[in-house]
Amino acid sequence: MRAAFTGFGPFPGVADNPTSTLIEALCASDDPAFAACSFDVLDVEYEAVGPVLDRVLAKGPRALVMTGFSRNAATLQLESVASDARALSADAAGFVPAVSSAATTRLVCPHVDFAGLAAALNDCGIPTEVSRDAGQYVCNHAFYTALTRLAGADPAIPALFVHIPAIAGTELAQNSAAALPLGDLIRAMAAIAQAIAL
Repeated sequence: MRAAFTGFGPFPGVADNPTSTLIEALCASDDPAFAACSFDVLDVEYEAVGPVLDRVLAKGPRALVMTGFSRNAATLQLESVASDARALSADAAGFVPAVSSAATTRLVCPHVDFAGLAAALNDCGIPTEVSRDAGQYVCNHAFYTALTRLAGADPAIPALFVHIPAIAGTELAQNSAAALPLGDLIRAMAAIAQAIAL
């Protein structure tokens, strides 16, 4: 398999998650960048993430590209760091993980040229920034879980998390910091796949 793409389903305050729409569009696309790729939508639940990621990674992808929605994102945000920081909000099932007394552990995403990838996307007209803070919600938890799994199995596989803004023309875009056309988001995912899943 070339690359595994994941998005998320609904969660409190976001009934129609744009990453779910994006994953559906990627699956239906005839762009060769998405040939031999897998596409999965994860529930926004802390306890559900690990088992689903295990199934995704068992397919043997050469890269993992995870996407999540951020209402505050003004651009595409390429997340370079995940942490086990305390979760601040309940997930879609109403669950909040117990607070750990241990110091926060931060994992840096390996095997990705973030500066080069951001520059390439910006050159394509897709506003992109590199972020070192994936938040304190299920997105960060999923990214941290993926990096942990890959470090113990095959650290050569690049795993990237991308926070996306709202999709232009949707109701969610009216209450978000920014919005991008779905076509631009598809182009961005194609460029990312070509860059990290060679």
